[in-house]
Formats: sequence, C-alpha cells, structure tokens
Amino acid sequence: ERWGDHGTIIKGGPQFGWEDLSVDPNINLYKIFKGIGLAYSKLWVVGSNGKIYYSSDYGESWITQNSGVTTDLYDIKFRNESEGIIVGAAGVVRYTTNGGLTWLEDPYFSGITTDDIISLAVRDDHTATALIRGTTLDGGVTTTFYTVSSEPLSADDSKNSIPSDYSLEQNYPNPFNPTTKINYAIPQSGFVLLKVYDALGKE
Repeated sequence: ERWGDHGTIIKGGPQFGWEDLSVDPNINLYKIFKGIGLAYSKLWVVGSNGKIYYSSDYGESWITQNSGVTTDLYDIKFRNESEGIIVGAAGVVRYTTNGGLTWLEDPYFSGITTDDIISLAVRDDHTATALIRGTTLDGGVTTTFYTVSSEPLSADDSKNSIPSDYSLEQNYPNPFNPTTKINYAIPQSGFVLLKVYDALGKE
C-alpha cells in the first residue's frame, strides 16, 4: 500500500498495477499499521484532524473510527488485534482495547508534553518509546527520545530490578574536566539530591 497527502491510499504493486482507494481528499495521511497474526487482513491509517481509517479486508474498503480528538495524528501501533495506541500533535495520546471502536486517554503518556509526538515504538506490554518534536526559544527544532514504562527500565535487562539498598558508584572519568558521571541506585522512586565536596570538604 501507499498513502500520503489528500487522503490518498493506493493498493497494488508494480507488477499488478495500482488501484486508487483514497478515503478523503481533505486530509493528509501520516502512518499505516498492518495487523499481525490473526489480524493480518486488518489495516489502520491515521492522519490530519484526528482521522483514523480502518479496513478489515486488506484495504478494499475503509470505515472511519472516532479518535475523540481533532489534532493531527502521526503514528499508530497495535500489539494485538484489540490493543492499540495513537499519538499526535500537541502531545495527544489515545489508546484502545477493542480494536479501535473506542479510543481513550492514555494513563501513561497523556500529559507528558504539549509538543508533537511524531513517532511511537511499543517495546512490550509495559513499555513504549516516543519521539517528541519541540521548538527552542530561538525558533529551532528539537527532538526528544522519551520512554514510559510501568516497570523499572535498564539498558541491561539483567539490571531491570529495584535495588534493595542505596548505592553510590565511583565517578568516571576521574580525574575530569569539566564534567564527570556518577551512577547511583535507590530502593524506591523519588527526588534525589547529590552533593559533591572537594578534598578540603567544600561543597
């Protein structure tokens, strides 16, 4: 499939030709998601003005799903036939547990930003990562990599557990100029204050 501006959806391929299945010339389409496993024939497309289009027949026909928002939607992911998530402009995040029949405010991602969430990756049942596009004070563009999880995270899964006690590791590099890194662990989440003293005891 191909998709793009003005609600364009083209089905087919170079050896079979292309068939125009456009859904709405007044919107732009940004992302398509193809179902997996038993949902292989199902497709979802998101676009401008909060539009979601759904097909259960490999894209032969399309119906509109109500996202509950009117902002542009930039990405959509499903982890099974029923559970999916959409993200978009102004920090919009919605999720579904019934294949897109209803979309609800997401309890993890909603409210993390008012910038545009332009891309989403679902790691597992507990973790998702997003790319957030923002604007600097001087008008430049920034992109932030943001991860939300209901479980502790680590780059090394063997460390993906809550420590039983406090720990503070040696800084590195050492000696340093002008910056150094200090790893620490705490047994519960919360605000942390680290104070560094020189050899004379000065903070």
